[in-house]
Amino acid sequence: MTEKVIIIGHSIAAEIIYSIISRDPRINVAAFTVHRSFIDKPVLFDKPIVPFESLAETYPPSEYKIINAIGYGNVNKNRGKIFLEAKLLGYSPLTYIHASASNFSQEIGEGVFIMPGAVIEPFSLIGANTFIWSNVVIAHHARIDENCWIASGAVVSGGARVKRNCFLGVNATIVNKVVIEEYNIIGAQTLIAKNTSAHGVYISRPGEHHRFSSDDYAKHILV
Repeated sequence: MTEKVIIIGHSIAAEIIYSIISRDPRINVAAFTVHRSFIDKPVLFDKPIVPFESLAETYPPSEYKIINAIGYGNVNKNRGKIFLEAKLLGYSPLTYIHASASNFSQEIGEGVFIMPGAVIEPFSLIGANTFIWSNVVIAHHARIDENCWIASGAVVSGGARVKRNCFLGVNATIVNKVVIEEYNIIGAQTLIAKNTSAHGVYISRPGEHHRFSSDDYAKHILV
């Protein structure tokens, strides 16, 4: 069965999502939608961009589902707000799992989007309206609550919990049974080995410019 969908959003995330699902025979994208004040062009990928305020008039909720392509700005509050607004209009959020993802969980919430190459292990749980990027690993018995954004390569280890409205950056790692409290921002390549505090920001020290040139380093160190 082919699902007829409307993509909410028209920025980078929407472009990426469309590029992926437009090749999926299970999905037929009919249009994009954003609030009228954000419309700056009439079409995207030859699909109309429809004002959200009048969406139901031409694309009735009884016939179309929605995919939330709003990004993680405002600690995912914007995603959560439009998700609820669409549901209040009567739209059902489509839960999308790419064919190349490995999903062994029986508890994937509504509106979850799982990108290519992600691994969702047995007995894990993914809450509603959460976005899982490529090559993420959600390990056994881990829990991701609603409205989260898990960037590429992040690992949530066994029994860990990520509470609502969190952002995990590229290659972030959450150790076994650790709890990430709500509204956290975990930076790229950051290792979290202890429970966090709500509304916290955790960022590892970035790489520094070494005093050796690459030629000298290769000559004297990489031998």
